[in-house]
Amino acid sequence: MTAGVDPFDLIDPERFARHGYPDEAWARLRAEAPVARFDPPHHLPFWAITKHADVVELASQPRRFSSAYGITLARTGPRKVCLLYTSDAADE
Repeated sequence: MTAGVDPFDLIDPERFARHGYPDEAWARLRAEAPVARFDPPHHLPFWAITKHADVVELASQPRRFSSAYGITLARTGPRKVCLLYTSDAADE
């Protein structure tokens, strides 16, 4: 777990339904690991970019960081790629 955050708190819709949006997990990542890579079992790895300034920086480099194929947290399959997942929360 990165910064003590379980990746399934960020991506599991059943947890969202039970506990609501994981504001505390996002706040912890912003404070302790603003650029964090997760590799949850049975899912493709993904990056959580949680600070507004970092998201703006990545968005300014579309040739390197693109969401042209969508932002999807996929279960493990034949295509092995790292996915970018961003929080819309601004820096605190």
